[in-house]
Amino acid sequence: MAWRSIASYCSSHISDSKSHSSHNFGSGFPGLRTNSEAFGIWVGVHGIGVCYGRDGNNLPSPSDVVALYRSNGISNMRIYSPDQDALQALSGSNIQLIVGVPNDNVQSIASDPSAATSWVQSNIVAFPGVAFSYVAVGNELIPENPSLAQFVLPAMQNIQNAINAAGLQSRIRVSTAVSAAVLSQSFPPSQGAFGPDSMRAIVQFLASNGAPLLFNVYPYFSYRDNSAQISLDYALFQSSGVVVQDGQFGYQNLFDAMVDAAYAALEKVGGSNVRIVVSESGWPSAGGFAASIDNARTYNQNLIRHVGQGTPRRSGNAIETYIFAMFNENQKGGDETERNFGLFRPDRQPVGSASTSKQEEVKRLTGGKIKKKGKEKCILKTVKIAKYDEPRVVEDTELHQDTDGLAAAELRGETEIEEPSITGQKKTRGPTSMCRLIAAARWGKKSTIDYDDMGRPIYNENGKALQSFIGSVVRSMVPINIKS
Repeated sequence: MAWRSIASYCSSHISDSKSHSSHNFGSGFPGLRTNSEAFGIWVGVHGIGVCYGRDGNNLPSPSDVVALYRSNGISNMRIYSPDQDALQALSGSNIQLIVGVPNDNVQSIASDPSAATSWVQSNIVAFPGVAFSYVAVGNELIPENPSLAQFVLPAMQNIQNAINAAGLQSRIRVSTAVSAAVLSQSFPPSQGAFGPDSMRAIVQFLASNGAPLLFNVYPYFSYRDNSAQISLDYALFQSSGVVVQDGQFGYQNLFDAMVDAAYAALEKVGGSNVRIVVSESGWPSAGGFAASIDNARTYNQNLIRHVGQGTPRRSGNAIETYIFAMFNENQKGGDETERNFGLFRPDRQPVGSASTSKQEEVKRLTGGKIKKKGKEKCILKTVKIAKYDEPRVVEDTELHQDTDGLAAAELRGETEIEEPSITGQKKTRGPTSMCRLIAAARWGKKSTIDYDDMGRPIYNENGKALQSFIGSVVRSMVPINIKS
């Protein structure tokens, strides 16, 4: 994926609010399936798709991928090339598909109508059981790749003619995918304008064929490069009120501002009736500034909740949206964040959850260790606890800065822990329980033991760990003489 920052925002227009705004599902996306989760988000919402990138050497087979989409209620998919195994697996699935003409095919298809016909026959007509919705002719070629950008429109025209010849024009629309880099101006959103002159003719083509503009939208990159002016809450859909007032339109999140800047640009070149399909949007879970499981979960969850409402400029018009991406892709180029946009790991487990390789995943997410102030330190597979004067549950603000992956694994008892001795004695339960209590504290959970009228203990979910730890410390450190 390519990207460019949205125009710099004046700090006077950006709030630093820490309150969360509420978001409701728009009527455009009915049918929420509450048994389908990735990153702790609901994904089974009609009109929400997920991009299936294949830049990895450890990804599941296409048939397993399609099964994963279906089991999670994901109704739409985007692929970047017409992989024959993927198309075969999609046959009969009723998953709505955006299929891409790869960037390196665009010039040949633009130059030779018969090449376009052959492409359509081999990759669309040959798969009548696949629910094609759009053909994306190139991905982010305008303006990022000047040598190929000139071929985008003629390639779109040749593919459209081949689609028409096959009698599929009522089902399949032809478009191209662009990023925010296509906008020469984007702030305030009403001043949005396209930079490349070629976009005028492309928009006219889209308008005449009833096709949408495919727009890749990444608030993450804009926030990363303008964090002094853009608040994290604004990027994550969490601002409590209007942050940017643009005439009659008020913006509470960066996503809406970016999409409406593109809508304003469309209007300026005769594309008032051209709708936008958000063909990529997401947030990385690791690998760089503000890239974390929590932020990725928050962004994707709020994105899904929000897009049914439309934007201030197109209020009430649900936005067909594709989350990038289905998997973390270990062969994707660029920054480390580029390899960490997935909702799922290649083992088909949600990113942030435990799996058969949970120790390796936790180590990757945490750098191998969690530290806090003082003498106690938890390291994967090893726990060292210094001698305490008295038993205590650790509450420390630094703990909340640690990666959630290990905390979650600790809370579920899924880390492998070796417990050294306490005051020379091997006591298994004390150190194990202490790490659990540290994890509980990190998650803001209290550990208490109450008693009923008969003096019997009543536990909350961490109470047993607390009592076990206290018991171990008492047995290890306090001499008890029993006389009969």
